[in-house]
Amino acid sequence: HKFIRFVPPEFLVSLKLGYWSIPTSSTRQYQAPIKDYLIRAKNLRSLIYEVMDEDAGGEVLQLGHLLPSEQMPALEQLTLTCYSWFHTPIEVKDSWNFRNLVVLDIRGINLFKFLSSVVFEDFANLRVLRTGDLCWGKKERDDERERGTIMLVSFLRGLKDLEELYLTGRTYDLLGFDIFANMKKLTKLEYRERAIFQGTYSLSHLRNSEPRSF
Repeated sequence: HKFIRFVPPEFLVSLKLGYWSIPTSSTRQYQAPIKDYLIRAKNLRSLIYEVMDEDAGGEVLQLGHLLPSEQMPALEQLTLTCYSWFHTPIEVKDSWNFRNLVVLDIRGINLFKFLSSVVFEDFANLRVLRTGDLCWGKKERDDERERGTIMLVSFLRGLKDLEELYLTGRTYDLLGFDIFANMKKLTKLEYRERAIFQGTYSLSHLRNSEPRSF
């Protein structure tokens, strides 16, 4: 609250919010001021919200649902690590603007819920994408996990200008190497299976390989 009071939102260009665990009874007390502040921060270009894992004794602060009259700023960098994405397609269409995004980090987000609510074409300018599992406490239903992975394949195939791709901890059996054929600008691909396995792949090899899973 002190930050909100002393820094006018129109002056804000970059904002990083760390992990907040607050008493459940206080959620609305904190949620409304943060959401209102972001809506008024029209010059904000980078929003990093790193939730990580939740404590059992509190509730992680969410942005709350947005009304059609409430517009999020046109961000160039967005990090929503382990954020519980609940925004609907109509809400996203009216209030979120992803068309200027260059860097997107959605590790730990329910991919099915996120990708079901957005328009893939809005991410045409994306250069860096980080996605996959991250938060031990957040579980996806098996059907959501499978459908989310299938949707991720379609999403990736449309990112022709992507330069860096980081995949964490998901079983990417459906991601054949053929999805990289049209990514002419991709220079780095990193796959991390939690802390157990990490691989950095040769993109020239992937583009020339027969489609297969990794």
